Amino acid sequence: MTILDITTVTDTSVTVHVTPQDPDGPVEVHVTTGLASDTDHEIEVPTGEGETERVTVRTLATPAGELRSVFATVNDVHFGETVAGQIDDSELGPLRYAAPGAVPYPEVMNRAAAGEIASIDPAAVIVKGDLTQDGTDAEFAAFEACYRTPFGNRLHVVRGNHDAYHHQSVYSGDQRIELDGITVALLDTVIVGGTTGNLVGHQFEWLDEVARSSDQPVIAMGHHPQWIGGPAAEANEAKRSESYFGLHPDASDQLDEVFARRSTLI
Repeated sequence: MTILDITTVTDTSVTVHVTPQDPDGPVEVHVTTGLASDTDHEIEVPTGEGETERVTVRTLATPAGELRSVFATVNDVHFGETVAGQIDDSELGPLRYAAPGAVPYPEVMNRAAAGEIASIDPAAVIVKGDLTQDGTDAEFAAFEACYRTPFGNRLHVVRGNHDAYHHQSVYSGDQRIELDGITVALLDTVIVGGTTGNLVGHQFEWLDEVARSSDQPVIAMGHHPQWIGGPAAEANEAKRSESYFGLHPDASDQLDEVFARRSTLI
């Protein structure tokens, strides 16, 4: 059965991915633009061999106020991988391999992503870690060629766990990025040599000062997802541990405290 996934909805556009019945067939991407905001739209999506399916999607409302700047962000770009859809040793798929001698899928997808980002002429491009598969010089160079070449000093990068498994220090450290209308606090959440993430005392102090001193909203970003508590987590205390595949729970709680204290943080 052909599968339609509505992957992106904005105030003026809708993106639909079409996965064919044939597991080896190509996934097609259909983008409909020029739509009215905050409106239900019935979109006809080609599904192959002259057939179409209709999907109903509501566009987002356009935010109030003047558009002051546009920025883009990506993460887990994993230069050096040769398979699309691979997560560690999992055999879940689908896994997609390039033909012998062809450019690997992750590199093809990154080139496409960089091209789409360039088309909106962003004020900044922020890459939130896992630039590489294993942190080799060749992988870092491939990342730079794809993203630094088109964006130059508009590119802002922080490392992920895959970039520091062998105690590399490339792209380490927190960064304050000032844009018109918003400040980005880019946090280095990496534990060198480890998989999970953490933040330490001076980083909370730094984030608190960024939020205190900013006269505009501050958006905090980093590689590792935050641990979030609640009834489900409390029912399984094992989830609250330093082995959580993300930001350590204690650090996540401290991050919440900074957000609660500083209304500029989003």
